[in-house]
Amino acid sequence: MRLLRIALIVIVLCLLLAQAAVPMVAQGPVDDCNPPSGPAPAPMGASKGGTYVTDTDNENNARTGSADGDMGGASPPCIWDSDANHPIEFNIAVTGPLPSSSAALAIAAYDVDEGRGREVDEVYFNGHLLGTLTGQNNQWSTTLFAVNPDWVVSGDNLVEILVDVASPGDYCAVIAWGQLLIDGGQGASASINRMSVGDCFEVGPEVAIDVDMVIGVNNAGNYTLEVNLVDPNSVNVGAQVITFTASLPGTVNQEVSFALGAASTIGTYTVAAILFDDANVIQEIEQKTFEYSVDCSPPPVPDVPEASTLGLLIPGAMGLAGYVGLQLRARRRRS
Repeated sequence: MRLLRIALIVIVLCLLLAQAAVPMVAQGPVDDCNPPSGPAPAPMGASKGGTYVTDTDNENNARTGSADGDMGGASPPCIWDSDANHPIEFNIAVTGPLPSSSAALAIAAYDVDEGRGREVDEVYFNGHLLGTLTGQNNQWSTTLFAVNPDWVVSGDNLVEILVDVASPGDYCAVIAWGQLLIDGGQGASASINRMSVGDCFEVGPEVAIDVDMVIGVNNAGNYTLEVNLVDPNSVNVGAQVITFTASLPGTVNQEVSFALGAASTIGTYTVAAILFDDANVIQEIEQKTFEYSVDCSPPPVPDVPEASTLGLLIPGAMGLAGYVGLQLRARRRRS
């Protein structure tokens, strides 16, 4: 018995010494509102992928590779579903590597009256339906589509737009250009280093949605920043365009603000920022989401159960020492 007691005491002392040797780490609050820094942004000028632009018509309904005048050019036409050259179609030629991770299609259209389910213009990529154009009344807007990388082929990729499928004869579509971004695009002149917007906004009569952006500039020149607000039903409910001149090198801060109201749709909104260079080539696309809700309060913290003085919850060496002591006293009573 004496040897057993000595062995147990030695074990307890070793555990206590080991615990004392471990440096204590200061415990801050669970949520200190300062998340750790993310990965460093990619160096400016690094090639990220490929960007392919078509701003001049190059295809027709017979697919012979000749233009039929239904998009692009200095003054893009407004195409009706009853026109002989409808639907709108054009090719985007991919001459570099195919996507390894992602692909996106951007289309610039004018005066898309999509609100309330009115104008519906369907967009197809190599025969696959991507969705419908979004936009604002009497304003140029860029619609972004995620493209399955497996649908992208080397050479010509066909983009087709069926105009006004929901109410034929009511609306026409004006298309300026299409851009296909492979693996994030090749934009190297400038980038959106950071875009921030609140996580949740509570419904009210007039709620300001402020969006802050930091633009990193590698090449001096003129730039355009288009910011769209898309509601939970994929309807564009706000679009703002900023043009600015940037110096080399440096950063430029930009801010836009949208307004939602009591009648605005509740749910998840998307803020999509698109940065163009002076030639209207997309440099970068950044998207953030936020919630518009009647209650933005965080969920209640669940109660923490009290730890048992014995049982299986024995914190640290002191708990183990107490447990061993109890066992030794129990042995004395039995012996």
